[in-house]
Amino acid sequence: MNQRSLETCAVTYLLGDVVIFHKSNVSVPFIDQKLTAKRLSVFNFRSRAEMATGEQLFTCALLRKASGCVQVRIVVRKDTTFGDLKNEINAVEPISLAPYKLTLYPAIKDGQWLKDDDNMMQALKTGKVNEDVKAIMGHGDIISSKGIKTWLAANGLDAPETNQIHFLVQLSWHFSRLPPARLATTPGAQWDFQHPPEYTEVATALRTHYETWKENKQDKMNHPLFLCLDGPGTGKSRFLDEFPTILREHVFAGTDEDPKMMSLLADAFTFNINFETEASTQDRLLGGEEVIGARMLYQLQDDVEWELFSQDQSNHCIPEEALAILAQISGTKLEDMCVILCVDNMQLLDYTKFFIALQVLSGLVNRSTCWVIAIGAATISTPVVDYLSRSPQSTIFLETVTLSRPRLNGKDIFEVFPDQELTQLLVDDMGGHGRALETLLMVMSTMNRSKQESLEYKSLIGRVLTALRAAYPNIGRRKKAMAEAFKACIAHRVVDMGSKFDDLTMDAVISSGLINRRKNRLECP
Repeated sequence: MNQRSLETCAVTYLLGDVVIFHKSNVSVPFIDQKLTAKRLSVFNFRSRAEMATGEQLFTCALLRKASGCVQVRIVVRKDTTFGDLKNEINAVEPISLAPYKLTLYPAIKDGQWLKDDDNMMQALKTGKVNEDVKAIMGHGDIISSKGIKTWLAANGLDAPETNQIHFLVQLSWHFSRLPPARLATTPGAQWDFQHPPEYTEVATALRTHYETWKENKQDKMNHPLFLCLDGPGTGKSRFLDEFPTILREHVFAGTDEDPKMMSLLADAFTFNINFETEASTQDRLLGGEEVIGARMLYQLQDDVEWELFSQDQSNHCIPEEALAILAQISGTKLEDMCVILCVDNMQLLDYTKFFIALQVLSGLVNRSTCWVIAIGAATISTPVVDYLSRSPQSTIFLETVTLSRPRLNGKDIFEVFPDQELTQLLVDDMGGHGRALETLLMVMSTMNRSKQESLEYKSLIGRVLTALRAAYPNIGRRKKAMAEAFKACIAHRVVDMGSKFDDLTMDAVISSGLINRRKNRLECP
């Protein structure tokens, strides 16, 4: 059935024949061409009066993002099991996995069948999963061997009616080689990327990594894990977005490298993993390896959003399984593939899962059949320090750069403002902090367009500070501790991971915003 359609088609099975009831806004071409050709000889139209005694009409809502909710109506005999129901759903809506892997959720709300005009159905038609849907899916699958008639009686449910939805059906997923979504989405993500001074350490580490992988050796000292640890708003996500291009075009620029290595890099597939959604209930149920593996698998489909995708336990896979699926859909052997794995916002994992995630990334770069290059980003470093104290894993720490005046397509984005002396002063006051520069540009652009007040330092800096306080509320909540941290910046005081500011740890200070750690010093706008 056409996945991209928002229409509704009622398909009924009766005594081995396919019976199609279609409304005026639904036509036979809606049916998948292969299915039509296969079943054309047994298409018969029968009225409901001709249905055998005891047969009932169930309506199943197939959950997808692209098409929202597609309703499929199936007639089942009184001795039909839920396994039979899954087989018939598969016949109407061909899927990639065996029918027994379909998940059926009884659509029961307040002890009754769900009405087809319920708000929940309206939400599903737009691909949204509200609290009512979560409650239904929380009950889990029904055993395939259970008889439908027996199940109905046990649950005290009335016979199904035509204006109801009886089951939500979680389909298997159609995986394909899809490009990653960008990790950085703020206005600064469009600015020309500003590279660090050199990539010598990265180049050396990658050469060693490739040679060791090619020789099929597992040696943590020779398989690097890249990490970018810095405060929020400093460009970590943007750096991860650019990382594949950096590897392909900049790290080995002007050098004579192994052609096979460069070919693998040129064709490398990139996974972008973002833990911004880690707070959801389903994420907390995922195992340590699965929080990465399931997200890798999620990138290979675009049928549903993460919240719905993660509800299906068959998607709770480890990274190696996701890599195997990637190889299958790419038609490439694992040993002939390069994968670049970029993992952002790792600080949103709890300590245990953060630690396990580091173990997983280390295992991937050390033991994968394909050549895996992995980089992680976070605003905290305690789990990293603890992990490296117990592991000889080679780790390359990459810093975001202190930004100079940003450009867009080679053009200075601040040159549009009339008072360039004032503009440069304000830019300098932002200290090269990415989010601060974004905020300054937003404030100056807004005031410049309004024409109601002149661009003056006092009013501009006041509005910038107000916006930054809103962006980083923890600074205001912990004024005493953050004041100590800002004083340490001004005084160029030597700090380390164990430094505390009032009762805040170094991780807590940096995660609060605007303060970065550069080796043994703190920086701020």
